[in-house]
Amino acid sequence: MLRRWLHHYELSSAIVRLITLNVINWSVSAFLSSHYGIDQPIWKWMAICFIFFVSNVLKITLSSNNKYYARKEEQEHQLNYKSTFVKVLILPLTVVVFITMFVSLYQVGQMRRQSAVLLEEKTILPTFQKHPELPEAEVRVMVMVLSAWTQKSLEKRKIFRETTLRLMPKNNQNISYFYRFILGQPPNEKVKATMGPLIDQEQSQYGDILLLPCSDLYQDLSKKVYHGIEWTEQYDFDYFVKTDDDIFVRWDTLSKELELAGRTQRYWRGLAYW
Repeated sequence: MLRRWLHHYELSSAIVRLITLNVINWSVSAFLSSHYGIDQPIWKWMAICFIFFVSNVLKITLSSNNKYYARKEEQEHQLNYKSTFVKVLILPLTVVVFITMFVSLYQVGQMRRQSAVLLEEKTILPTFQKHPELPEAEVRVMVMVLSAWTQKSLEKRKIFRETTLRLMPKNNQNISYFYRFILGQPPNEKVKATMGPLIDQEQSQYGDILLLPCSDLYQDLSKKVYHGIEWTEQYDFDYFVKTDDDIFVRWDTLSKELELAGRTQRYWRGLAYW
């Protein structure tokens, strides 16, 4: 019966062959999809091509028996498998297709393994160290105040300490703060020579200045912000606040809001008036 399905080209036999082939292809495709996943279609393509290949091999093998031909004209149109066309084009192309498919499967498998490794690395929660100057509390706040290597910024930091920082509550069991004025490297030697001693004196007096290994120029402000965030990222805290040395922050109001919110995820807000 299988030989008749493969070789007897009557309408009823063709329909039976077509239905049988579809059932086989669907079954194999469903099995491969459940085993390898729907994102691996190459396995299904190869399986279907292999089924077609086996069917054609059976057809070629069984076609030597004349009793499986329904009409005499079918015997007259047989392919000469020793011809130059078959040797030069068909067979090499078949080999290339199979090699390409196996290489593609290997590359896809490599990508899946690398993706799985990267996913495992990303899912590992990073460990943060506790900053010694940020006490334990229900809510811990890290504050980054952007400043610069200028005389004007020196005065702004002085005013910032005398005004808005006075509204920052003392560390307690409900909320604790840690702040730093963020500066980059001096723009040039002249600024370093003139402002360096003043900043050193300021640092020795207050100890609240952080020098980062980046440019302090205004056009590189985004880089300085990035380095500041990168520095704070190594420590464990609940909220991060970024502000400037010329911004008046109502730390008393902010503290009440953060205490009310508690430790939460993906909390963001921010608004400043000039």
